[in-house]
Amino acid sequence: MDSRKSFLIAITVFTFFTVIIAYEVEVDTLTVMTYNILNFDSYSTDRVANFNKIIEEVNPDILVVQELKSASGGQLFLNNVMNAGGDEYSATPFIDGPYTDNQLFYRNSIILHVKTEQIHTDLRDISAYTLGLNNYSDTSFKFIIYTVHLKASQGSEEENRRYIEVLKLKEHADYHYLETHYIVAGDLNVYNANEPAYKVLIDSMAIDLFDPIDSPGNWHNSGSFAWLHTQATRENYNGWNYGGLDDRFDFILMSEPFHTSDGLQYVSGSYKAYGNDGNHFNNSINDGVNTAVSTDLADALYYASDHLPVVAKVCYSTSNSESMDETYLPDELQLLVAYPNPFNQSVNFKVEVPEQGNYNISVFDLTGNLIWSNNFQSHDRTVYTLSWDGTNKYNRPLSSGIYIVKVVGLSYNQKIKVILLK
Repeated sequence: MDSRKSFLIAITVFTFFTVIIAYEVEVDTLTVMTYNILNFDSYSTDRVANFNKIIEEVNPDILVVQELKSASGGQLFLNNVMNAGGDEYSATPFIDGPYTDNQLFYRNSIILHVKTEQIHTDLRDISAYTLGLNNYSDTSFKFIIYTVHLKASQGSEEENRRYIEVLKLKEHADYHYLETHYIVAGDLNVYNANEPAYKVLIDSMAIDLFDPIDSPGNWHNSGSFAWLHTQATRENYNGWNYGGLDDRFDFILMSEPFHTSDGLQYVSGSYKAYGNDGNHFNNSINDGVNTAVSTDLADALYYASDHLPVVAKVCYSTSNSESMDETYLPDELQLLVAYPNPFNQSVNFKVEVPEQGNYNISVFDLTGNLIWSNNFQSHDRTVYTLSWDGTNKYNRPLSSGIYIVKVVGLSYNQKIKVILLK
């Protein structure tokens, strides 16, 4: 067989007493958001309307917050911000630690809260939230979100304290969550990519984290990184000099399985500092025209907090499977399953071939264009395992997207959707 072919065929013979499955792959997307909400407590009612506008626009499925000051403040945020129009969000238990605290809010129709763990540091606790998905085909699948608020300020002493805090997180993650999808989200307070705390997260975890926008550098007070700064939304406010947008303090980092394995997959291009149009370096977020959000939202971001939220999207496949017939049916061609789906490098298919003959397997994009096609011959009733490496007929890599795989033979025709994520 030509080694350049995109599909590699291995034959395995199975007994053809089978359950016929009607199988359709659908994709759901989760919006993950992190937000330093600036010392929010039960007395912060003057900022509720501003937060509500932001949440309504972003519509997150998961929100982690930092600088929450009290359980009553968390309840106010849940009732009047997240659930202003209903009761679709729930909150993890508020845990009162030293200084300010974290909390996670989640869309309860999609997300399951499994447990919350606290990692104690010399300053603020780091929270670890284990979550599940209501509608994911693998009901045992779990993922973890760590939310952090590291030591603020410049200087070697502060850098070292951030480093020690991150080592606590590393110890927990390396021990508990090997080969796991996990996210580190929050206010890292790092000034550049060479800080020891940041380098531990990116280079020294048992499962390394990646920056979805892959933008290392000296972020502090640099116009080259104006598009990803998250602090401060204000130049001056209530007599305080904040300095405007000049630091990238807030992050969403993801573990390598978000790139390389099935389950949750990062949606390329979805990461952003919400409301930052790249044109407000050292200025307030609502100074003049903001091309990223409306004037009303720019004002809301200005008054709600001195930080911008960060958002990113991940997607996963849901499967609808229905038993149709449990009889002996050797005369049906079945494209039973694609796994992993979504995929990053290659995807496998199982195809039941009912009789000897000539068959064709083809890949199409959503506009119906033929991407790749291959003919193969079966000499018996068998189950074929096929693998596709995400390239076209010229052996060139394809871009991320949804593709249709179709198997045709004799009078049979089966197809399935697959998702390629780069």
